[in-house]
Amino acid sequence: MVCRLRGIADLCRRGMEAFDEGRGAQADFYLYQALREARGLPSPVLEAKIMNNIGLLAALSGRREEAARMLSEALRRLETRVRTGSLHAVILKNLNKVSGCAPEG
Repeated sequence: MVCRLRGIADLCRRGMEAFDEGRGAQADFYLYQALREARGLPSPVLEAKIMNNIGLLAALSGRREEAARMLSEALRRLETRVRTGSLHAVILKNLNKVSGCAPEG
């Protein structure tokens, strides 16, 4: 299991690096591959973290509807385990921004 988690972390890292380097399609590939791997584990929190990253990159790439869907699903997955906490707050904030409902401040 530890090796699998390291592989997922590596895919996420590669995805974020690819995005930073302007390789959006490759970033999507890595992050969706990480999500597929994570779905084989009993960890909705890990799935939610990856979905949040996918949602952020989709939003930054101008794919707002995809971002909103992914962030909404991340919240649903997370809420199977926790309904509060820092990850929940971050995903909700990101969803509100993408949806145009960000609180002022």
